[in-house]
Amino acid sequence: MNTDLINLPLEVQTALASGFMAYWIAYVGLDRGWRGVDIALLTFAFGLPAVFAFRLVVDQSEIAAVAAGMAASIVSGIAWRVFLRGAVFWLLSRAGILQEDGIQSAWTALIQQRGLKTSQLSVHTKDGRILYMNSHTFQGAHLNGMYFGQDGSIVMVVEEEELPDGMEEIREGVTDAQLGTRVTYIPADQIVRVNLR
Repeated sequence: MNTDLINLPLEVQTALASGFMAYWIAYVGLDRGWRGVDIALLTFAFGLPAVFAFRLVVDQSEIAAVAAGMAASIVSGIAWRVFLRGAVFWLLSRAGILQEDGIQSAWTALIQQRGLKTSQLSVHTKDGRILYMNSHTFQGAHLNGMYFGQDGSIVMVVEEEELPDGMEEIREGVTDAQLGTRVTYIPADQIVRVNLR
């Protein structure tokens, strides 16, 4: 067993562990295709607050120092995800430096949008069907009745379906007191277009 990491000073172990947790919080869902060096450098960057907090508290106790370091890094990851990332990209775009925020696809940018609320969803499939979800959410249903997968797949409650011949079908019995709410999985390779309100 390789003990190199275990033998590192506690301060470094704290910075690496908390830095990685903060990186994960800051970029979960946004980091597909990143190289190992990108992840390592972001881990180090988010580990810096842990080092400062660790050094401030280490005289009291090592446990308090580790806890302070972890908290500092995790708070920095949350702050970056919630406030700072958008502000930095806004400033860079206003300065004409960036035109897009580095997310690999429009789909990922859409589904990772903070506070995204969908009031209606329609999915056009390869076979010419259009599946509709007209209610905002189905409380108690699996995934609240709607989920957008990173791969482009969708899980949704289908309330209405337009067939290729133009006929419309209203789905009856979507919700049942005993059986629950019926959701439909649509693989990404069967989806032609998605409309959201």
